[in-house]
Amino acid sequence: MKQFVCLILSVSYLMGLNATAQQSDVGATWTAGRSTTDVQITGKQDYSYQSVYVLAGPEQLPQTMLNCSERTGLTAAVFLEPKTIDDIFDSRRVTLKGRNVTMSVDGMEPRKDAWVYNRAAKALNSAKLWQAQRIYNAIVRGVPVDMQISRIGDVTLTFPPVNDDFRWFVENCPALTR
Repeated sequence: MKQFVCLILSVSYLMGLNATAQQSDVGATWTAGRSTTDVQITGKQDYSYQSVYVLAGPEQLPQTMLNCSERTGLTAAVFLEPKTIDDIFDSRRVTLKGRNVTMSVDGMEPRKDAWVYNRAAKALNSAKLWQAQRIYNAIVRGVPVDMQISRIGDVTLTFPPVNDDFRWFVENCPALTR
């Protein structure tokens, strides 16, 4: 699998968003699709962008989602409670907090950095390049990710096997196909 470099910015919960998603029906463990996100920031220019996503099914808790666009690069989100695509792309405004997270992946040095935490959605969003990269690489390698999350506790991410939806996401993610 080739290495990649991308900019990490998780827009899904950073600002008040209005997004719509089209879900594919291929595969039962990973679900992939396209979304359009409209961003509205007080005092700034509104904008929209297209992205692709892949989401582990709600039976896979904590639930993991990768999102990718030309504008944001590859981002990762971890949902501590089950979510549907409609829940994830809900456009309500949110209050965000930072959470220090130490990530450990088999064969790699543990690394600590801040993530963006949406308490209402019980969701962590990657804030740095290496965070989404580690999750993506763990999914491809089929290994778990251990996370020590400040004020929340220890969480282990396990992933469904790569399926056609995940492969479709990789083929359509600009950060992975450059």
